[in-house]
Amino acid sequence: MENNLDTEIMNCEEEKKELFEGEYSQQDPNMLSEVKQKLQSEEEQELQTEEAQKMQSEEEKEKYIDEKPKKKYPFPESASDWGVKKELLEKIQWSQDIQIKLQSLESLVQLQYGDNREVNLVGIRHFIKNFKEFFQKLETESSLLLSKLAYIALNKQQYFPQDFEINVLTKSKNERFQEILLTNSQVLYFMSHMFFCTTIKIDDKYNSCNFLYYIYRDDPILQQKLKFLFNYFKKAIDRLEASPDIVRRISISRNSLGIAEYDAQVFLESQKQLTDVFIDENLRIEDFQGRRSMLGDFANKYIGGGALSLGSVQEEILFLIYPELNVSALFCQVMAGNEAIIMKGAMRFSKYYGYGYNLLYAGDFNQEFNKDCFDDMNRLETTFIAIDAIAFDRQFSNQLLQRCIARELIKSYAGFVGINCQDQEKLKIFENLNSEHDNLEKKQIVTEQSIQANN
Repeated sequence: MENNLDTEIMNCEEEKKELFEGEYSQQDPNMLSEVKQKLQSEEEQELQTEEAQKMQSEEEKEKYIDEKPKKKYPFPESASDWGVKKELLEKIQWSQDIQIKLQSLESLVQLQYGDNREVNLVGIRHFIKNFKEFFQKLETESSLLLSKLAYIALNKQQYFPQDFEINVLTKSKNERFQEILLTNSQVLYFMSHMFFCTTIKIDDKYNSCNFLYYIYRDDPILQQKLKFLFNYFKKAIDRLEASPDIVRRISISRNSLGIAEYDAQVFLESQKQLTDVFIDENLRIEDFQGRRSMLGDFANKYIGGGALSLGSVQEEILFLIYPELNVSALFCQVMAGNEAIIMKGAMRFSKYYGYGYNLLYAGDFNQEFNKDCFDDMNRLETTFIAIDAIAFDRQFSNQLLQRCIARELIKSYAGFVGINCQDQEKLKIFENLNSEHDNLEKKQIVTEQSIQANN
């Protein structure tokens, strides 16, 4: 469809060029310049209109999407082939031979994707072979770490109450606020399954749900990403073994603004002053911590973006140094234009250097905590706001259109309103403001009509 559209646009441009050269070639140069500018202006307007209509159509669809009944996340143990997967995980847990462990992991990948071809996990094989010093610095062996991960993946009953269920966070026109609350050990359970590629992806409305890229491909960026991941596994397991009774919680929330308030004219006509902005050129986003801090995740509408593949920019880096954020990909459906995903309580495990293709693992991140670092739900006071911007692929000037500005304001507000119970009142206040605005707008129209009639 897009190729056909591009071809059609190119044909139109050629036709205009022929018309321009044929009809005006003998005319005054000034006239030629004016006509050329006019044609260029028409082309730009056509493209802007086309982009705006496309975005409006997509957002109209988003407004009315709702999932009924509420979907439950399918645990790995619910898979029809779990019996075979369990045997392979047990091999990884008990075998002393690293090659048998890796062969079992390759069989798990084969099962997950229903591929009868031989699977060669070049990425993880090269990593274990080439980064022995890395494991020495972690004071562990790759074989032992894989055994511990397999044990965690096999023992769901240790981390979850019986009949525990998780409602996935879907697009909804009925619910303003949805939330999942997990403990650090439950997150570790899911992360281990993501590593072994035994998690279940619900459908294509969700991002990738495992670390297949990391272990399958031998790419410099992915080899660095494995360092971040294994550092998390080692430190998280150490903490769990040393203090099994200490529970830290992580929440994943989805804020939605109501359909009636989607246009948000109240923002465009608000007389309130913007707050002061302080710019620090020396600190990074992740350097700001504490109760008054909300860290921006310049997100993909599929939460995590390329965190589970080759991505290595802002969102993906956050998901590397705060690896517990990766579980959000399991539970969060693609975001609509009036939604934000907010994650609170994740712990930072690693340092990094560079950006993009130059990204490097820079060692373990150590942080001391006191009681002031946690809220009353025992979540770390680290809050991430995932908000995705409109992708203006061809016409950057479209971002100045009023409806696009309104959409970005809505998206930002859905994130900045927060996740506390008190903050949910702000959503209601916002909706009431919009209702008042609609009534005021109707009164203004009546008044204007009366004035025109009197004149």
